[in-house]
Amino acid sequence: FLNTFKEGYIKYITVDIGKLCITFTQTQFDATTKEAIYSVSSKSSSGTVNPTENQVFKVQECPSDIDISLQTSGLPLYNITILYSDYSSCHVVQHRDETNACSMLVKKNARQFNIEACLPLYTRYCGRSYLEIYGAQCGSA
Repeated sequence: FLNTFKEGYIKYITVDIGKLCITFTQTQFDATTKEAIYSVSSKSSSGTVNPTENQVFKVQECPSDIDISLQTSGLPLYNITILYSDYSSCHVVQHRDETNACSMLVKKNARQFNIEACLPLYTRYCGRSYLEIYGAQCGSA
């Protein structure tokens, strides 16, 4: 996951987490420690831009499990389990936190065709009820 997901966004999510336009840009990657730092930006549901956060993604013993924490404080934020990945344009992940959300991460500049091809897999793993949180209100992907 960390090798292939360098820059992208959350396209769909199953729970309203009060954020839109969540984007990720990998700024550092260490294959030895299986850690990457992502600059994460978002907007509130009202459209206000939230402060950008640097988050550390750390692959766990089971390679499909990733712990995510704030770089500045080390405060654990949540962890995710990768349910599906095509290793080229999309990843389906389950959030292991109080929301138990399920989201579809899409690589920046993924073709619409690839996003549409991933959607049936997303609904298979996460159900048919979801919110599009990355759309026209976010600018171009």
